[in-house]
This record gives sequence, structure tokens and C-alpha cells, in this order.
Amino acid sequence: MILVDRRVGSKELLTPLQASGYDAEITELEYADIAFVGRGPNGSSLDIGVELKNLNDLVQSLRSGRLAGHQLPGLRATYEHAWLVVEGQWRTNDAGMVITYQGKQRGWVPLHGKMTASELEKQVLTLELCGGLHVRYTNSRRDSVRFMGTLYRWFTDVAADQHTSHLALHQQPTLVPISDFRQTVCRFPGVGLKASLAVEVTFESSLRDAVNADMHAWANIVVGERRLGEKTAQRIVNFCEGR
Repeated sequence: MILVDRRVGSKELLTPLQASGYDAEITELEYADIAFVGRGPNGSSLDIGVELKNLNDLVQSLRSGRLAGHQLPGLRATYEHAWLVVEGQWRTNDAGMVITYQGKQRGWVPLHGKMTASELEKQVLTLELCGGLHVRYTNSRRDSVRFMGTLYRWFTDVAADQHTSHLALHQQPTLVPISDFRQTVCRFPGVGLKASLAVEVTFESSLRDAVNADMHAWANIVVGERRLGEKTAQRIVNFCEGR
């Protein structure tokens, strides 16, 4: 269930969220425009809040200090994870000022408050890096609603610790197929594709022997005209021992 704050500026999210197939209802939220409970690690619950601001609202709240002095502390105290969604197309003019797209009739116009792109980006970076607020930019209300839905599904489809795409290993493709042994030792620190052949010859394709080898054995492996050396050997031994 996605909870939508009843205030003007927030309640307008209810209909597009429902039209996108999400179970949503109006309520009163002290902080955030929408909120929901997600699935955290080991079956725990996570409170998630999302604050939506168009660019003019964002600049005004930054200028007044309301965002950093009131809304940010409230969001961080209320929710384990809080997002700020900044809605609207923007770019800079020749003077470096932020201008926003207001449709075909008005075109690109300066923001109220006359903020430079550098100032805007620095303040938003401070909210992210120092305030712990996640920031996402969207071009339109449709994009904002789509992101909120994606965020909701990410936190509710499976528990947070069951997302594993960040753990995927990248394996560099090779022109000539190499053995499983060489593919494995290529992931050892300091062992590239060329060195993997020398390692395979040294340990006669025995991964057990390679993993159990001492630093001296690794250091004396010759790759081209050079030894792997003690420094690389120490890194490999530490890796094999899980240190």
C-alpha cells in the first residue's frame, strides 16, 4: 500500500499511481508526499518516504532553509530511506543560470530565485552526501510516478538483501577460449590473462595446489621475463586465505 499525503501538491499523485496499477490511498503524512513500508533484510520492515518538488519549489525551499532546516531532519527521523524527487526539465543559459522548460508556448524560462546551476548542484550534493537524502531527477510527472512505482516494487517484491545484481561478476571475453583454471585464477589479484598461463603451467592446472601455495611459490612464477614478485604474491596468498 502506498500512502499519499492529503495536502495540495501531494494528493494529485493518487490518481496516476492508481492508474498505474498501484494500491494507493489518501492519508495525512507529517513528512513526505508518499510513503510505504518496504521489506528490509532478514524480514525486517523499512519505512520509505518520498518528497516531490518541482524545480521552482526546490529553489524556494533551499533559499528559505525550509528543506535543510525542517523537511530533511523530519524525513531522516521518520524514514529509514528518504528520497527527494526533483521534477522538471532544466538546463543552463549562457550566464550559468538554471532555466526550466515550461512548454511550447513559454519555452525555456529562468527559475524564480535566479540560482546558478553550480549553486543548485552543490546544495543538492550536500543533501545527498551530508544529509543522507537520496535524490532523483525526473523530466515530468509521468516519470516521477513511474520512479515512485519502481521504488515501491523494488522494496516490496523481495527483501532488500535478496537483490543480487550488484554481485554479478564480469568476465572479460577472450578471442581464444581459455581453460576453466585460467578463468578462475584471472580473478586473483595481480593475475591477468598473460600471467594465468604461467600459473597454469606452474601448478599443472591444479587449483588446489594454486590456492594452497605459499608466497615463495607465487613470487617465483615467471611471466615473460619478470617474476610475479613478493608484493603480488602476498596479495594472492592473502586473497586465497580470505584475508
